[in-house]
Amino acid sequence: MPSIESIAAAAFARLGVAEVEFNKPPKPEIGDFSTAAALKLAKVLKRKPLEIAEELAEKLRTEAIPHVGEITVTPPGFINFRIASRSYAGAVLDAISREREAFGRGAPTGRKVLIEHTNVNPNKAMHIGHVRNAMIGDAVVRMLRAAGRTVEACNYIDDTGVQVVDVVTALLYLHEPRYAGGGDFAPIWAKAETGQSFDYYCWDLYSEIQTAYDTDPALKARRDEVMHEIEAGSTPIARFAKDLATKIVHCHLATMERLQVFYNLLNWESDILERGFWSAAFERLKASSAIVYETEGPNAGCWVVPFGGVVETREGSRARTRSWSAATAPSPTPVRTSPTSSGSSGFWTPTSCTASGVFKKTGKSCGRRRRTGSRAANSGVRRKSSTSSTYARATRSRSSTTPSPSSATRSRRSARITSATRWSPSPARRRGSWASRSKKAARTYTRCRGARASV
Repeated sequence: MPSIESIAAAAFARLGVAEVEFNKPPKPEIGDFSTAAALKLAKVLKRKPLEIAEELAEKLRTEAIPHVGEITVTPPGFINFRIASRSYAGAVLDAISREREAFGRGAPTGRKVLIEHTNVNPNKAMHIGHVRNAMIGDAVVRMLRAAGRTVEACNYIDDTGVQVVDVVTALLYLHEPRYAGGGDFAPIWAKAETGQSFDYYCWDLYSEIQTAYDTDPALKARRDEVMHEIEAGSTPIARFAKDLATKIVHCHLATMERLQVFYNLLNWESDILERGFWSAAFERLKASSAIVYETEGPNAGCWVVPFGGVVETREGSRARTRSWSAATAPSPTPVRTSPTSSGSSGFWTPTSCTASGVFKKTGKSCGRRRRTGSRAANSGVRRKSSTSSTYARATRSRSSTTPSPSSATRSRRSARITSATRWSPSPARRRGSWASRSKKAARTYTRCRGARASV
């Protein structure tokens, strides 16, 4: 069954107007879809676009376009169409009855699409929110396949994140028998033989250890040791963590199988790190000058994606002056901070990260895997054009050393990016410190170990 847009385009073609593009009007009361064809014709015909639009709309009304109930014109020259819902719904139902399984399916396009969805941390059983995301992702996969795309469904497995670290720590050290070193984990695995599904057993452990951290400082220290072991890779604990994550992923896949959700590829973060994919990508970014190294200002010691604009700091606004070229910039020294009083695993200093001032954070740490950064719509950054604002995404380097951040470092973390025009945030955005708003502002995914940075 042809779309209404294609039917309308055919009507335009009969009037001698080819290659008409349609879009959705900004307000639903204007219409269901519209075109700016008259605006383009005005440049060629040297006439007012509103006059051309009125003339075309009148001719289109005489065409009696199927399933179009109303055609209107709005300044400066848009032609708007209102769908005749009852007529169109009847036609769709008739087509479904006639075509059955073939309805809506397109011919192969030769285009390959990668859809990543689900992405549940492999540390416990899935809950209804995870299942909801999987349903949405699988629906997109199925629709694109039906439309003729070649689709690969991917599931990103974050098997090195702090959530996995918490469960590994709980299984090793929360209850007897506790891990005493070496490569024999049989007594540890035996603790999980309770007759309960392994992913649900780990869910209980995960909840239990969050409370235990508040009363047992030694357990927090154990968690950091486990984190360093996993980061180092090829250690007994790192292999145990991979086995634990694999067991839980198998439980997740069994859950998804019952819902008829399947994947073509499982992307394991540990593999990305161990096989050097991130390191290779980082070097290519530097070699292509897609990122630059800054030696002064609020972004000193950071690799950034430059877009020009104005940097606003606590000392006031300043224009971006210069950056090192990627070819001559020194490699940043990876530095990891010590744990904070909140019990999380420490934040990263500017000398240890590939970051811009927009991602500096203060106060609480949320561990190795950190949602930092901000987009214009989420962080109080108003962008007027790609040349009048500065925006960058952060990446992180790996390390196991643990110095504390200096006060100057913490001060630089408060820097943020604004447009060239000074903008006063709304009262809602002015309330509280920048750090206290970080959860609301943080929408750009960044991993402290740099496994999946976007630039």
